[in-house]
Amino acid sequence: LSHLSSAMGNAVIKLTGLSMGIQWACFPVAYYLGTEKFYDIAGAVTHLALLGFATKRLFPPVGLRGWAPVCMAGLWTLRLGCFLGYRGLRSGDRRFNRIKTQPGAFLAAWTMQGAWALGNLAPTLTALACMSAAGAAAARRPVCLREQLGWALFCFGLTIEAVADWQKLAFRSDPDNARRFISSGLWARSRHPNYFGELCLWAGLAASASASFSRPLHWASLAGPVLNSCLVLFVSGLPLLEAAARKRWGSDPAYQEYESRTPLLVPRLF
Repeated sequence: LSHLSSAMGNAVIKLTGLSMGIQWACFPVAYYLGTEKFYDIAGAVTHLALLGFATKRLFPPVGLRGWAPVCMAGLWTLRLGCFLGYRGLRSGDRRFNRIKTQPGAFLAAWTMQGAWALGNLAPTLTALACMSAAGAAAARRPVCLREQLGWALFCFGLTIEAVADWQKLAFRSDPDNARRFISSGLWARSRHPNYFGELCLWAGLAASASASFSRPLHWASLAGPVLNSCLVLFVSGLPLLEAAARKRWGSDPAYQEYESRTPLLVPRLF
């Protein structure tokens, strides 16, 4: 564990520098052009750069088991990056309407994306670090039920997130829905089904990776998903979206009824 903590500390320093470097390099171009339309594309590039640097220089994967979390994180990044990039290029992001002419606030948004990239990849990075500490023996252990369940949970979460995102995009593409909130599809069962899917997929990645670890490394590998979940639940995910929704529709009786009957995160079955 002492070797692992030292390796993770070194990794955090290097990955933070890389993440912030990419974001801050993109910021002057975005500010000069007065646009946020490639904000999410830059975020996806940052995610892929962090993943590539981690696997090439910090924690080279060993065997097929070692590459599994890398492939999972890469698949998620490409899926979400393409979706958000398409949405951004198509219609921009109204969150930036007021701040893209304010250098300090606009820079803070780009900086926050660099930190968010680190948080998003925390489950993958901790899994790779633990595999590196466990050595080649962990890669040779036979596949167990927990790994299979982890892969299934990842696929389930990725599907839920993708379906929820496209349902919301289709809803917002209709001009008649410009001032309405979505309450159909998966959004009729949860106010944030996309985040539910994201938490499921990261939990699945961690569960599948930790199946080959001894107990100390098993618990250490949970640090990434816990950090990611805290960011979503308590920092820049649900709290900001819930506050924005209440500000926009809080006085609408239809939204009040929707909020009272629809779970915040975990979808209701019936």
